[in-house]
Amino acid sequence: MLVKAAPEADRLIITRTAANSLCHSWKPVQADISDEERMKALFQSFQPDLVIHMAAQSSVSQSHNAAEETWNTNFGGTYVLAKAVADFSPNCVFLFTSSAEVYGLSLRNGPVDETAPLQPMNCYARSKVAAEQMLLDILPKTCRFVIARAFNHLGPGQSERFVMASFTGQISRIEAGLQPPCLTVGNIDVARDFLDVRDVCEAYIEMLKVAPTLKVPTVFNVSTGHTQTIREALDILKLHSQKDFKVEVDVARLRPNDIPSASGLNKKLCNETAWKPHRQLAQTLHDMLDDARRLISK
Repeated sequence: MLVKAAPEADRLIITRTAANSLCHSWKPVQADISDEERMKALFQSFQPDLVIHMAAQSSVSQSHNAAEETWNTNFGGTYVLAKAVADFSPNCVFLFTSSAEVYGLSLRNGPVDETAPLQPMNCYARSKVAAEQMLLDILPKTCRFVIARAFNHLGPGQSERFVMASFTGQISRIEAGLQPPCLTVGNIDVARDFLDVRDVCEAYIEMLKVAPTLKVPTVFNVSTGHTQTIREALDILKLHSQKDFKVEVDVARLRPNDIPSASGLNKKLCNETAWKPHRQLAQTLHDMLDDARRLISK
């Protein structure tokens, strides 16, 4: 996403596919961030004051079998973007959405703050760590660089590559008679720091508000500071389901060396911005299930 300070209409959203109605007043530009000539031309003509970099191969499980795509997008595309910023928007605010996955093994020691060692455990996390480090070198020192490390976020419209969206999609199909009454799962006894994606977006907005006054670079955890197990979340969904179903473990959904519990401390973000999480997991799951039902009904 690229923004000029004025006028308000000067806002671009870069998308790999045709943009949908969610863009509203944004002007969609279809492009691949790995395309160096395309990115160079876009930045040279637009010269944004604000860059929000959210493009990624974002699935940890998919990264195991798509390492080349993951590195090409998460690191290679970020490198191309950074060079374009350095050449044509050296004074911009640059928000990079990294991931809590970068903490990796450090999460075994309990809730982490932003100073915890980066010990990535998978291809996706390694590509994000590498991108963070590369940006420190390639972005000019005049750039207001902010790194957001969000923990597990979810919400209506999420892809079924992610655990809760997989659950709500399966339940909606079971209710509609399109799937036998059996929900397949991975390890549901791991605990995660779950956030509603709407809270996460509000955190990004608050970061942008204070970015001009922050020490460069600044890293923020986006988290609640507490965990719930996937089993507990599934129990919530069972209460909302219109049909009973059994639960069956699918070995293909199991991750090697999964962290039993992963959570982050959000003191820094709460202290330096006006943000705090507002939405409860139960409401988020209810909204996701309603959205999945809506899609099935179509």
